[in-house]
Amino acid sequence: MITQKEASPCSPALSPHQKVRRAALALFAEKGFHSISLRKLAGELGVQAGSIYNHIKSKNSLLFELIDEHESDLLDAIEMAVPRSCGPLESLLAYTHAHLQFNAEYQQRHLVSRLEFRNLNDQQQQVINEIRNAYHKMLERIILHGVKESIFNPTKIKEKSIIIIAMLNELPNLKYQEPQPSFEHVITLTQEMILGSLT
Repeated sequence: MITQKEASPCSPALSPHQKVRRAALALFAEKGFHSISLRKLAGELGVQAGSIYNHIKSKNSLLFELIDEHESDLLDAIEMAVPRSCGPLESLLAYTHAHLQFNAEYQQRHLVSRLEFRNLNDQQQQVINEIRNAYHKMLERIILHGVKESIFNPTKIKEKSIIIIAMLNELPNLKYQEPQPSFEHVITLTQEMILGSLT
């Protein structure tokens, strides 16, 4: 499993709201959304349960905030990484590398986003799905560009793009037997498999 970059929930540089968010993220990732009450969250922070409401509206709104931030940041990372004027092959490699790298660096956020999405209400899920659809459509455009350039020759482009996204989402949380492969090696193997499915 790739090591993640997550700040301590009690970092003095964080605001009270940020401390609540970081503590909630760690607890949701470790024990699950339904297993963590606001009383447990308050206990983790060393404060009274009632004081949590000074910093969040509800546990559900806190979960939505965490997932929305992660998915929005992932989309931004992919858009920044993919060259606008390059060919489809380079764009595909940049897309897959950015997707894997971002989720590997923020594994807690990624895990909560994937596993706890079902606990959002319908309106919140719609917002998250719009973000996810944006980077899904971006992948489809890259593949279609490759088809037009006679670099890719896939059938069922939409279905394959869904499978590629699913693969990219699962890999950051896989546990490997020793010796653990390097992150770059995992990315290279993944890119080879994806390219193989498209050519």
